[in-house]
Amino acid sequence: MKIALISVVALVALAPSIASAETPAVRPAAALRYSDLDLSKAADAEVMLHRIREVAAAVCSHGDAGAMDRALRQDCYSKTVRDTVVRLNAPRLTAAYAPTAAATKLAAR
Repeated sequence: MKIALISVVALVALAPSIASAETPAVRPAAALRYSDLDLSKAADAEVMLHRIREVAAAVCSHGDAGAMDRALRQDCYSKTVRDTVVRLNAPRLTAAYAPTAAATKLAAR
């Protein structure tokens, strides 16, 4: 069974106000199943990218909304999507992700 684990390690690093020396690191995670997809097919890669984005949005908005401002949530989301795509190492998925990654970089300038 194919399962991708989306883990938000950046959450604590990006939000020092959430974590202190006395508080253990919180790393939300979610399992994302894709056994129904063939990531060597462009259409399935698009479906997987959509699933990754949905889960990343949910994981990065989890918890106390006041603790993370909009920029931190967006950074969490972007890094989570990118890291998950990289970890899956599927060329069609990477190709589907590449145009949006380039647009995000331009928008950040």
